Amino acid sequence: MQMHHRIWLVRALAVAAAVFFVLSVLFATAEPYDMPMLQVLALIDPDWPRAFQDTVLGWFGHGFWLDVAQPLLVRPIWLLPACLTLLCAGGAFSLTPSSSPPTHRRS
Repeated sequence: MQMHHRIWLVRALAVAAAVFFVLSVLFATAEPYDMPMLQVLALIDPDWPRAFQDTVLGWFGHGFWLDVAQPLLVRPIWLLPACLTLLCAGGAFSLTPSSSPPTHRRS
């Protein structure tokens, strides 16, 4: 990967991590902070849960719905952005080029 593309990717991941962090703090401090994601999204659009289920079942199948989507929807609303914060920050940190010169071991 070229250095220019890597720096661009690190910056994009760092910005995404910051946005997801702000969202998770916003959701965690809002009342009620432990409301499940499904309930919050149903408040925004009452037809959303059924449409989401139909979409997931159509694209990924019943196993994905039971093992991934449903467990995610019963978690608190702040948990998904918090997890995405950790993933983006970890990616940005691991892709950051080293600023120190390489060390040479004597044999």
